[in-house]
Amino acid sequence: MGAAGLHLGAAGPHLGAAGRADKKWFMISNDSIEPLIPAARIEERVAELARRIQSEHPGGELVVISVLGGSVIFLADLVRKMKLPIRIDTISVSSYTGKTVVPRELKVLKTFSEDVRGKHVLIVDDILDSGATLAAVMREVSAMEPASLKSCVFLRKKRPRKNEINPEYVGFEVEDNFVVGYGLDYDGMYRNLPYLAVLKRGRGNILGSDRSDRSDSYIS
Repeated sequence: MGAAGLHLGAAGPHLGAAGRADKKWFMISNDSIEPLIPAARIEERVAELARRIQSEHPGGELVVISVLGGSVIFLADLVRKMKLPIRIDTISVSSYTGKTVVPRELKVLKTFSEDVRGKHVLIVDDILDSGATLAAVMREVSAMEPASLKSCVFLRKKRPRKNEINPEYVGFEVEDNFVVGYGLDYDGMYRNLPYLAVLKRGRGNILGSDRSDRSDSYIS
């Protein structure tokens, strides 16, 4: 589908009886989760992305740098579907402390250790929200003079951005809701949901779409 990704409406795909059962997999307090993308479709799409990345790879080693921590499940599934010589590294960037909604200057908490000079590099992130995190990571890696630098995100939200950044590989494009599952969390929970869901709190009010309640709390 190209960098545009797959488009999903606010209601998402029809999941049928299996999807409704998944909604009750586990709950916390008064939370409500509405399934958006089923696990089977995620698996299919990740395989599609892996095939495209592999087909467009110019050859030699590929250094894959994952942005911690929401992308780890996506990363694991993606790289296992690519038949390439791959080195994996991670980077952690933060702009929040706790549950504050006031963004601060982005800070690199953990940088990658691989020497990427002259190598082909792929940045993997869970979600493109404001674009600030991915832009910062791309600048950090670009300064190391890689042979090529591309990015891949599991989700891209439909929202305006100050940062002009367009990942070469996009899994799904979703509405501007707070989503959890498949690595994405709310206050450290729901990462292990095998599907993607819209999280509602209390009496069904949809959370704001900002990521300040994610335990890895960066402006994505």
